[in-house]
Amino acid sequence: MKSRTCPVGDGPMRVKAAKNGKPFADCKSCTLQILVRTHEGADRFSARYGTAWKGEAPAPTPKPAAPAAKKAPAPAVKKAAAAATPPKKGGLFGF
Repeated sequence: MKSRTCPVGDGPMRVKAAKNGKPFADCKSCTLQILVRTHEGADRFSARYGTAWKGEAPAPTPKPAAPAAKKAPAPAVKKAAAAATPPKKGGLFGF
């Protein structure tokens, strides 16, 4: 992918894929953000600058899952202590 320079901060712009799969560029020095809003715009961006921003690296092979460990039973909770506490009178601050 061709390196782009920020039009405001003159620093390098980082280009990556946004959550919706379209290109997103940002500049660390001046915090400028450039978003491609339409799929047509994303296609034109890819035609001009390539698809390296998509991050299409081969997926790593998953490791086999470890056997599940047995869980100990949860201790019993005493509910009597909560019922013995009298309710507070007044509003939010207890006045």
